[in-house]
Amino acid sequence: DSGVLLLGPTSPMIERVSPKSQLYQCCEELAILNPPAYHLISATEDFTTFRRELASILDEWNCPLIIKPDTSAGGEGLSLITEDSEESLRLAYEKAKTHDDSILVQKMIRGTSISLSVVATIAEPTLLSINKQFITPAPPTAKTEYQGGLAPLELPLLSSILNDLKILIE
Repeated sequence: DSGVLLLGPTSPMIERVSPKSQLYQCCEELAILNPPAYHLISATEDFTTFRRELASILDEWNCPLIIKPDTSAGGEGLSLITEDSEESLRLAYEKAKTHDDSILVQKMIRGTSISLSVVATIAEPTLLSINKQFITPAPPTAKTEYQGGLAPLELPLLSSILNDLKILIE
């Protein structure tokens, strides 16, 4: 309306992928790269309710786990859980709740954290850069650190990643 051309995704696209759980679900439906094990806990009105839902996850998965808000960036509200202790789970719950009422629980996956910078159109996504992200997950008593990124990063699976990105954008 103001006559300014904005580059970036449309509001519906942002809404579609802003909560991590929605992005993961979309990726799962499209059979593209996705965290292999995650669970969204939306009944988080108090720690007791959260803990009850988390108990079934802990029965199935072993630590380490990541507990984080469904909507956040740069490691905000993220906790690395290395043991099933009431104190660490309560602190992780409180830390995540400061950012979002829905909390995502994931198996910790060791590997390289990356970030893609892309200009995407319906016709073809154009990759601007792939950055290695320097993120140090922390226990609930400390702040997860995001130290920035390093570009360029060469990846052996680049063509597969770009193909998945195109599918996701469409």
